[in-house]
Amino acid sequence: MAIPFLSNIDLKQNEIQNAVLHNQTSDPTGVEGQIYYNTSTNKVLVHNGTAFVDISGDITSISNGDGISGGNTTGDITLSINADTTNDFQFTSGVLELKDIITAGSVGSSTAIPVITFDATGRITGTSTQSISTEFTLTDGTNSETIAGGDTLTITAADEIEATVSATDTLTIGHADVARTNNTSTAAPASGGTFTAIDSITTNARGHVTAVNTKTVTIPVDADVDVSVANLITRLGEISENVTIGDAADVTVIIPGNLQVTGTTTTNNVETVSTSNGVIFEGNAADENELTLLAGTLTADRTVTLPDATGTVALTSDVDSAITNAINAIGYAETITDTDTITHGLGEDVIIQLFDTVTKDTVYADVVRNGNDATITFSSTPTNSIRVLVQKIS
Repeated sequence: MAIPFLSNIDLKQNEIQNAVLHNQTSDPTGVEGQIYYNTSTNKVLVHNGTAFVDISGDITSISNGDGISGGNTTGDITLSINADTTNDFQFTSGVLELKDIITAGSVGSSTAIPVITFDATGRITGTSTQSISTEFTLTDGTNSETIAGGDTLTITAADEIEATVSATDTLTIGHADVARTNNTSTAAPASGGTFTAIDSITTNARGHVTAVNTKTVTIPVDADVDVSVANLITRLGEISENVTIGDAADVTVIIPGNLQVTGTTTTNNVETVSTSNGVIFEGNAADENELTLLAGTLTADRTVTLPDATGTVALTSDVDSAITNAINAIGYAETITDTDTITHGLGEDVIIQLFDTVTKDTVYADVVRNGNDATITFSSTPTNSIRVLVQKIS
């Protein structure tokens, strides 16, 4: 089993003699600069920050391909292009180019499109033109009209449809603006109030809206219902029997102001007590002295469980100093997850050892003693939590 080092090893320019590179049959998970020997390919590879690459290079030879001559496995290599300079290609000032096949020029016009012919090798062997029609037929399904090239097509609007021509080459067809006067209502009526509602919409045969008809709606008055604030305040003060708020167990009742209870309060299933001032206890005598139970600044969810026993809760200040000194004389332990400073209180004459809490392997890091403290430094963040053991030497 390998010994894990979680910090750099400085050999002060001394040699590593008779060392063997790490043998692997395939690429491990690596970091930039990591090196290993692949026993499957018999090559040394180094990680470039993205992947492992062969440091000896991956080109073993250059072979001839189609139209190429030359190639070799060692030394300087010269490649030449094999070209048919008799029929297809020619060299001009060292540049390989096609020979002239057709006469330079252009084809095509506003009434004819160019036609290009080429052989199986992709060479253009000739050009010509093909006439095209410049007219089209416009029809509504019953009537037809031929529009010749150069003629003007006129769009005529009718009834509620309008058409507008604008730059650039734009024809806009839309519904013409038609003024409407409709009754609206912004009232929020209570019982017995009124509001204006849409009664019907009138259209013509083409679906064009010609009128929106409204009517006044009156909300019937219920003499037995009064939800005004003044009435609610009065009625709540008249409650003389038990009251249940909500009709389900998961109903949430929110009171934005202060809540004062003068009688006995019974609270079931308390999940969260949210207060920055703590919970204040009066004690068994109503005087000016109170006990405040206050949580400190929390960085994560915490759970404090009271034991199933009768007794008095002891404070840390109640722990006997002799017991504390006896514990400190034996040693100290703490779990860390990254570079950290621990306070063990045992002085500098201590033995400090680290181990991986998951694999249980002993690990190594930079350890600096400073009085009753020790700083543990890792070059890379440990995969698992690290247990730090401190033993005092008498």
